[in-house]
Amino acid sequence: MGGRGKVKVGQISEELTAFNMPSSVPVPVPAGLLATAREYDLDVETLLAKGGLPALQAEARREFRERNRDVIEANRAHIEKYGTFGQRHGVFRPR
Repeated sequence: MGGRGKVKVGQISEELTAFNMPSSVPVPVPAGLLATAREYDLDVETLLAKGGLPALQAEARREFRERNRDVIEANRAHIEKYGTFGQRHGVFRPR
């Protein structure tokens, strides 16, 4: 049996095979996104493994919204009360 030995029925082999060997693959991540992920203490490797770059981007957006919730709500309240700059002073059009 090629030196592996016999495995009885019901036993689980602890040998490393192609299916359970740890491996790594380099994945390019935009520098800004990586910096944001590190700033928010996101587990970049796990997010990339679970859902790739879109999962990392979605988690970074969610964390940004969570950390800036007060400012976002204040801005929405200001716009609701006073409107946007363009609504107050006319729409700017490029020449």
